[in-house]
Amino acid sequence: MSDLSLSFAPFLPWWLLGLLAVLVLIVAGLHVYAHRPGGLLRALGLGLLLASLTDPSLVHEDRESLKDVVAVVIDQSASQTIGERKAQTERARAALTESLASLSNIEARFIDSAKNDAGSDGTRLFAALNAGLADVPPERVGAAIIVT
Repeated sequence: MSDLSLSFAPFLPWWLLGLLAVLVLIVAGLHVYAHRPGGLLRALGLGLLLASLTDPSLVHEDRESLKDVVAVVIDQSASQTIGERKAQTERARAALTESLASLSNIEARFIDSAKNDAGSDGTRLFAALNAGLADVPPERVGAAIIVT
């Protein structure tokens, strides 16, 4: 994506430039009111001088949008061995892989939680999520899905 914009980096504060613009208008108005020769030309010159103090510059930017990162944390704790949980988790993972692959602006990141990560206070899925997204800026995180 390409973007063209006008940027200003004034040499003076904006309030001072506004005050000078009012003075330019008053001087130009007096010259026009008095029918003095060259009044409009002087006003145009002062206006251009004032505009140059804002230091305008034309900026052309080439931008490439980044994909959103969707984290999918897969629970690998000991509780996944009970009953059909392992098979259900694998089916959910396959369905998510297929669904997320169909989205063009998504980068899917599958994170397996460690099997020995469960302690006396439960499975630490959010620790695995934080570790898996450590290199991703927060503004790029689109979603977090936890399959447990």
